[in-house]
Amino acid sequence: MRNFKYLLPSSLPEVLSILAEEKGKAKILAGGTDLLPLMSSRQLRLDKLISLKMIEELQGIENEEKFITVGATSKLSEVEESPLLKKTMPILSSAIGEMGSWQIRNRGTVGGNLCNASPAADTAAPLLVLGSEVSLQSAQGQRRIPLADFFIGLGQTALKRDEILAKIIIPKPAGGDGVYIKLGRRRAMEIAIAGVAVWLLLEVSEQRVKEIRIALSSVGPMPFRAYEAESRLKGERIEERAVEEAAEIAARFSRPITDIRGTREYRTEMVRVLTKRAVLQALDKTTGDHP
Repeated sequence: MRNFKYLLPSSLPEVLSILAEEKGKAKILAGGTDLLPLMSSRQLRLDKLISLKMIEELQGIENEEKFITVGATSKLSEVEESPLLKKTMPILSSAIGEMGSWQIRNRGTVGGNLCNASPAADTAAPLLVLGSEVSLQSAQGQRRIPLADFFIGLGQTALKRDEILAKIIIPKPAGGDGVYIKLGRRRAMEIAIAGVAVWLLLEVSEQRVKEIRIALSSVGPMPFRAYEAESRLKGERIEERAVEEAAEIAARFSRPITDIRGTREYRTEMVRVLTKRAVLQALDKTTGDHP
């Protein structure tokens, strides 16, 4: 690893001031589980690293009236083990439990997982179906955007060069339940070959779909919502044919690649299979029954 300058600011304004001054020449260090291996293997060469480990404003999980906010540097294990999140949105806790080893979860951060913008980011699909937003901050102020607009391409986010991801804002669900299914050869220790998250809310009286969100990972250049598949089921009763058609739509709109973990054709088929499975499992969790 080449020499670099390590900066350890003690406040958020100091971090933002450094970012404004460096104009994109310095890199943020949170958990380092993705960044440091790249530097060690010399795939990434940097002159300056800005550590966030002293910035308390970026840490912790807060229970607000309509939202739960998760600080960007909250450790993955904190989110996984949070009683509040396990109770209100267990889909997120269980998804993180599928990530890496416990050492990685104790070091890696939620914000880092999102900012890395990997198509296979395990926190992304659950947070997308929960309707999450992100708060981005710079020395000029802050802005809040939907997480769906945060990912803009392979390894690319909507962050400007003087901004950081400060927190994730998750609306408290008004009922319903969800699941995240990750396909990997060794499950938790494997990067997802394909992943599907579903959040489902039914109209109790008619058992029709009031709200459904479907998000896919590892089958495109970035994690994304399958809006067309959602539209097929919204307002409908969940019947076998409708679910199969929604799953076919999700597969059709996926854009997987072929690599050492799976072919494009295999991943496309797995989107179909996993979407159907995830919708039915979400229905099971919501009503205890499915067609």
